[in-house]
Amino acid sequence: MSREARAQGRAICVVGGGIAGTACALRLAAAGHRVRLLAGSAPLPADDADEIRYYALSPASIAMLERLGIDVGGLGACPYTDMRVWGGALRDGLHFSMAEAPLGAAALGRIVGHGALLRALRTRADSALTVMAVDARTTETLPERVDIDCSDGDLVTADLVVAADGAHSALREAAGIPVNAWQYEQRGIVANIACDAGLQATAWQRFLPDGVLALLPLDAERASIVWSADDATADHLMGLDDGAFGEVLAAALQQHLGGVRVLSRRADFPLGAAHAERYWAPRLALLGDAAHVIHPLAGQGLNLGLADAGELAAALSRHPGELARALRGYSRRRRTATADMIMITDGLHRLFGPAGPDFAELREAGMAMVNRLTPLRRMLVERALDTRDAQVS
Repeated sequence: MSREARAQGRAICVVGGGIAGTACALRLAAAGHRVRLLAGSAPLPADDADEIRYYALSPASIAMLERLGIDVGGLGACPYTDMRVWGGALRDGLHFSMAEAPLGAAALGRIVGHGALLRALRTRADSALTVMAVDARTTETLPERVDIDCSDGDLVTADLVVAADGAHSALREAAGIPVNAWQYEQRGIVANIACDAGLQATAWQRFLPDGVLALLPLDAERASIVWSADDATADHLMGLDDGAFGEVLAAALQQHLGGVRVLSRRADFPLGAAHAERYWAPRLALLGDAAHVIHPLAGQGLNLGLADAGELAAALSRHPGELARALRGYSRRRRTATADMIMITDGLHRLFGPAGPDFAELREAGMAMVNRLTPLRRMLVERALDTRDAQVS
């Protein structure tokens, strides 16, 4: 790093030790800033034995993580080379494969466990920046700095605070940034399963009359499921024993993956969306779930948070002496990109939600048409693989 880069570095405090916050702290440190990470007092996940929370990392996110020193493949992240999306009949659904991917892409993405990725990031952070196992209680923004009162009684001073403190961000609320939020009257059910017919390195997603069932491949036979179902269906599914739940899963997949065995506990969580009206306030930047929450059907939540981290570092580099200008530019770029994704996921949720049979036939016809239009399919895949959002350069 050059002397000039060091001179431009700011004192930055990232509040929130989740994946997006820790990755942001590392990205900012790599850009020459003096970074403290207030990671909170909760312990890290101990191991992967009980892991049921997985992410589909895009190639853009993988590239960014690897530039930060994270060996994504070494975390057991499973690559997938195909995606199958359907509603009524699999033959009429969408099939995306590496044939539509840009040259140089090794896979459409990789599936990685929450605990494995978070531990790797925090290990890296421990050697690259100052990590404090505390929470931020209050902040006071002054013209020339921000003072952060920590839960252990320490006072941290910074030029900029990054709020990566989750969907119910206390820092966002204290800054008075409005949020547009809505609920889907659905819950997401997660669990790990094994499929007798194997996953074929494919991410599977079926739109059902009362929700969406997605399978993320963990290896040749195992998958992580995310079943978005209306509340009544979710109550029913959570009440089934493992054998009955596996039978319902196999039927929902129309037996395309053979018999299904449940390998883990199940958990469920309410589904909603939220979008902050802006991603910045004086000496404050919102990041990840503090800025946006989207429906999980597109699997883009974490990828958006990692793209936030890349763009924030890039904006600060573009305007080293103009913090407010850098934050406005960051907010404008990321809010526009995220609004597009929220519009797509919300539109898909409404399009494939409960409707009459005539509309269902129209949806199936539209999906079959897209499947036949190779240029449109290629455009959709290239947008999903776009490395520009992650600012890896």
